[in-house]
Parts: sequence; C-alpha cells; structure tokens
Amino acid sequence: MNVLNKLHDARSPMLRGVTGAFLATLTVAGGFAVANHKTVTLTIDGAPMTVQTMKTRIGDVLTENGFSVGERDDLFPAADQDVHDAENIVLRRSRPLEISLDGQGTRQVWTTAATVQDALKQLSMTDTAPVAADRATRVPLAGMSLPVVSARNVTIVDGGVPRQVHLAAANVAGLLATAGVPLEQRDTVVPAAATPVT
Repeated sequence: MNVLNKLHDARSPMLRGVTGAFLATLTVAGGFAVANHKTVTLTIDGAPMTVQTMKTRIGDVLTENGFSVGERDDLFPAADQDVHDAENIVLRRSRPLEISLDGQGTRQVWTTAATVQDALKQLSMTDTAPVAADRATRVPLAGMSLPVVSARNVTIVDGGVPRQVHLAAANVAGLLATAGVPLEQRDTVVPAAATPVT
C-alpha cells in the first residue's frame, strides 16, 4: 500500500487536518510566488535587457543583476520605488571626463552620456569639436581625456567663392567636412588638411 492510499484510508482526523493544512500552505505559497514574479526591462547605458525577478524594490532588482547605483548616476524610477510587472528601469552610469578647451587647463567633469556627442550636449558645449575623438565615440565607464576646440569664424574660399562660417573643428579637413565641402581626391587646400584651426 503506498503512502497516498494510507493517508486516504486513515481514520485520524488530525492526520487529515495536517495534510489539508500542508496542501493549503503549498497552494498559498505557489500563488504568492506567481503573483510576485515580474518581467522587467533593465536599460543600462542605453542597452536594454529583459530580466525575471521577485524583488519588490527597483534598487534590489539592479543589485540582483549585478549593478550598483552611484551618487552621480541617473536612475528612473528611483531605487526605493516599487517594481511592477513590465516595468522599464533606466540606469545611466556616470563617468569622468578630463576636458580641456582650446589647449588650456584641464578640468574634470562627470557625465552620464554614453557618447562624446551626447557628453558635449549634456555639458552645454555644442559649439565645440573634439580634437582626438569622433563624436560617435563611446565614453568608457573609466572615463577619458577629451580635448575640444571652440568654434571659430573662418573664411572658406571654394572654387573662388568666399564664404564666412562659424564652426568648431580640430583641423582644416574637419572644418571643410563640417562646412559641407569635404575634400575630394584631387582637391588642394591651403593651409594643409592636417593644420589645426586657430
């Protein structure tokens, strides 16, 4: 006779009560687990990932998935907010930039921007151009050095027609490209394409 048959045939009300209570507890615990299970999207520095969790607070979900929130980071919703199913949690981690403008002194600033372009925009430096990095370059979490140059008033003579522009570029080739007249294969330019714009 197996255990289930023994339980079924038992005449002890106490044994039946304990078995019923055990089954009720299992049902409630299972329902609780299903009710607290959530699928959320974590978007970390612009990269989304879907995760499953039973945590109740935003900060706990991040910790559970290996992310910590620093005091300079941007987090939405806040770490102490409740988690809801289908929630989108956005964390933009801060990173240091060593900015030098026009070769002058360097200062450290913090940004949550993922690219050089976004960092310059966030720092209200849209009238500048990076010297050594492309605008699409990703800013690493460890930070980076970012020398930039200010916009200058320059006269471009293209095909004998002069025009005034106010643009930021590290060198003559970059200035011409930004102005919409990039150098072609047989073009010549004075000063040379690699000459810094001053």
